[in-house]
Amino acid sequence: MNKSLTLSDAAALLEPRGDEALKEQLEGLWGGREKLSPIEILELDCEAFDKLKIVLNFSVIGEKLCRTLAHDFAMHVLPRWEEAFPAEKNPNKALGMIAQYLKGDATVEELKVAEKEFLDFARADDHPDLTVRMTFLSCILSAFSGNATGACFKGGWFAASCGVKKINGLAGSRERIWHLSRTMEVIAHGEKPTKKWSNYIERLRSNVDALYPVDNA
Repeated sequence: MNKSLTLSDAAALLEPRGDEALKEQLEGLWGGREKLSPIEILELDCEAFDKLKIVLNFSVIGEKLCRTLAHDFAMHVLPRWEEAFPAEKNPNKALGMIAQYLKGDATVEELKVAEKEFLDFARADDHPDLTVRMTFLSCILSAFSGNATGACFKGGWFAASCGVKKINGLAGSRERIWHLSRTMEVIAHGEKPTKKWSNYIERLRSNVDALYPVDNA
């Protein structure tokens, strides 16, 4: 399922951040077209997370793809958790259950039981690095519900904050670019990206690398 959206549809999905300046920007980028597909929306030259917030919805790309992407976003930053907290395997277990559900090897009931167990684990967490840890734990809880937008947002913040004393803008921005690339790959069902898309992603990477010092990676 890849539902094309009108400008009004897209603006509604941006609420509550649907400010007038953003709506005007979208209107200009829409260029008078009646509807845009999710792929065309991702190709718009605007803030990455705004585009992802529009596209990553059950009503736009379907529940299965949202759940797949939410799981992917959490899995992509799991190595950062494993490096920082190697003894704690609850996230691995939780993401493993979500993967089984996506493959059809676990039932909804089993998924709900695992989600409840993980929620109890998160609520009981009293680690000194609680704020950073809860960012990733919240990312996994978003993956349990298929909230790809939430997993995207939390995954980006975890990438930017895990294991550092100050926010690592380079790591967070690179993570967001990966979110864009992975979303396009999934909704395009593996088709080769267009030259326009490849150039756009390369330009984003160059801009990010120029904005942040290399030693902040």
